[in-house]
Amino acid sequence: MDLRQKVVALLNDEQGNPLILELDKPWEDVRDILFSILLDNGQIDIWYDVCAFIYSSIGKGKDWPVDQTIALLYTCLEVSEQLDENVVWSITKDLKKIEYLADYDPYKDEPVVDEMKKINRG
Repeated sequence: MDLRQKVVALLNDEQGNPLILELDKPWEDVRDILFSILLDNGQIDIWYDVCAFIYSSIGKGKDWPVDQTIALLYTCLEVSEQLDENVVWSITKDLKKIEYLADYDPYKDEPVVDEMKKINRG
């Protein structure tokens, strides 16, 4: 089983999400796979699980490229009816290190918008 298959299997397992952090692979490789899942409209059914993992991993000190992650999550939110806006906002406020009730709009944040333009939801 390759790394992507392991990550997807763990995302599909109720108890597997925390185990993603324990994979014996470089963090950047795991993160890139999670990004690729969010870029794949065919994986929409596990986007919420990826978001839950991102949120929990931020709390455990894992590094996420701020603007790229926010852009990707908001483009997912535009496509998915299952994805919870509150989860995406919670990740955004943690990445941006802002208060929960902050007046922040990712669609007015030029670096985030630049990243959004790179994402093809085709």
